[in-house]
Amino acid sequence: MIHDEIFKPKFGADAANQLERLTHEMCYLFGRATRVVGICPPAYYADIVCTRARVHVGDILDRAELATVSSGQSGGGGSSRELQLARERRVHPNIADDMYYI
Repeated sequence: MIHDEIFKPKFGADAANQLERLTHEMCYLFGRATRVVGICPPAYYADIVCTRARVHVGDILDRAELATVSSGQSGGGGSSRELQLARERRVHPNIADDMYYI
C-alpha cells in the first residue's frame, strides 16, 4: 500500500480525486501542444530531456556500450577521460536559461 503524505492530510477521502484533477489540469500545460495531451507533461519533458542528453553524450555512451559488449564485461563505461569530458560540456550561454529542448 502506498502512503500518501501530500494529499491525504489536506484533502482526506477526496485525495485521489484531487490528484486526478491536478494531473488532468497539467495535461493542458504542455509547451509543444495547443490542445490537451494524453500523458502528463512532466513525463513528456523527461523523455525530451533524456533524448537531448543522448544527443550530448550519446557518442560516449555508445562507445562504452560497444566496448562492454565486445569485452564481455559488465558495468563498464567509457574511459574516465571521455566521461570527464562529457561532464565538462556546457550549454551555450545564450540558451542556458531557456527550455531549448522544447
